[in-house]
Amino acid sequence: GTIKRDSKLFLLPGAEKIRIRRLERYGQEVSELTAGDRGSINLAGVDKSRIERGMLLTDRILQGSKLIDVRLSLFTESTTLPLWSQCIFLHGSEQYEAKVHLLDTDNLVQGQESIAQIHFRKPIFACYGDRFVIRNSSADMTLGGGEIIDVKPLHHRRRTERLLANLQKILLGSIEELIAAEVRKNLYPVSLETLASIFNKTHDELLSIVSSSLPEDIIVFSSQEDVFLQENKRFVKMRNRIVNYLT
Repeated sequence: GTIKRDSKLFLLPGAEKIRIRRLERYGQEVSELTAGDRGSINLAGVDKSRIERGMLLTDRILQGSKLIDVRLSLFTESTTLPLWSQCIFLHGSEQYEAKVHLLDTDNLVQGQESIAQIHFRKPIFACYGDRFVIRNSSADMTLGGGEIIDVKPLHHRRRTERLLANLQKILLGSIEELIAAEVRKNLYPVSLETLASIFNKTHDELLSIVSSSLPEDIIVFSSQEDVFLQENKRFVKMRNRIVNYLT
């Protein structure tokens, strides 16, 4: 995204409100910085002793999570990963001790891709689409990397056939399948505003996606406030309960 002078941002973790006093790009003062720029940021409203490597500046408060789902691939020169393994997980300028749980295979070999669930000791603050790198537990070998696809997943204790089928669809990289997976996790309808925040996209970008194509088990309906999505079987069950109650 973009940050501008006088923007009000949050420092995570801690959700401390701060303000941008001055921005520079290669020593020249500018009014804004955009993703990909190399810039310096003068912060107001925070003591520099509070700032540590790995902290984030964000335009909204992100909820930390000790569990995420990722699309993971190994480098061709890497070792094979078993079903469970220890690793060092690198995200942004922070590193985490983590456990990798492969969800769609028992062993991940060099050059292959898999969906995995990552378990952390401390919360990670991340967004859908963030990139990461993993190293072995002694941090002397880079194993691979990938992309975060779910920052608030269900805990996949058992690898059921249904789970594996849904994961295979996600592995193909369809944003529609990722949206559907997020909706299926929720008992109640999910607003487009909520989904836009989860997937780090604008409301209009997501509206274009859900208006064109979604899996058949997901329905879309509107209110005066927003557009909502829900799994069809839960929508029917909820509608029937309302009708029976009114009857």
